[in-house]
Amino acid sequence: MKLFNPDHRLMRFLSRIGDLMLLNLAFLVGCLPVATIGASWAALYAVIFRIRNQEDGQLVRHFFRAWKQNLKQSVPEELILAAIGFVLYMDWNAVAAAGLGAFWVAATIILIAVLCFAAAYTPPLTARFDSKPLRTIRNALRISVLHPLRSAWLSVLFFFPVILFAVSPAVFLAGSIVWAVIGFAGTAWLSAPAFLNVFALYEPRTPENSEA
Repeated sequence: MKLFNPDHRLMRFLSRIGDLMLLNLAFLVGCLPVATIGASWAALYAVIFRIRNQEDGQLVRHFFRAWKQNLKQSVPEELILAAIGFVLYMDWNAVAAAGLGAFWVAATIILIAVLCFAAAYTPPLTARFDSKPLRTIRNALRISVLHPLRSAWLSVLFFFPVILFAVSPAVFLAGSIVWAVIGFAGTAWLSAPAFLNVFALYEPRTPENSEA
């Protein structure tokens, strides 16, 4: 039957769902030491980028290879972003406690939003480019601010579990099975084309590309 042909649209769809579920499991395993969450995100995007470029191969092997390659860079990135986040959290508490005006509240919200933009861009940048941690974060800040609308929805997608938990812990717990099965890999799959399109604007042009 054509339905069971591997090239049938339904079979390709089911195969891709299976790939994402497998990658989601690998991602969760890679996150078990909490300090390696950034490396897991970078490895997940590295594999998703391969899939988007029609380079499937052995996905789990590619994931853990990328995990090891990105570990040294991702841990400092996590620490830097966490430190900035802690400073902004303390600043928010200080602004709230002091009852400062709308200007300071708005300024703090904007800084938190920019940090979320940078945090969302950092793992895919790490997966795509070989760079030092500080430079990667600086590039994440610069690129995300230059594309604010796209960065806004990418950040919402990236931080959706956190946002959902803040809004309704009950709904978060009810839907947690989705994230445990496919949610993280699904998020990377949905956001990968947008990241690749943005990165293409900043990748060095080769002589072949320049002549095209």
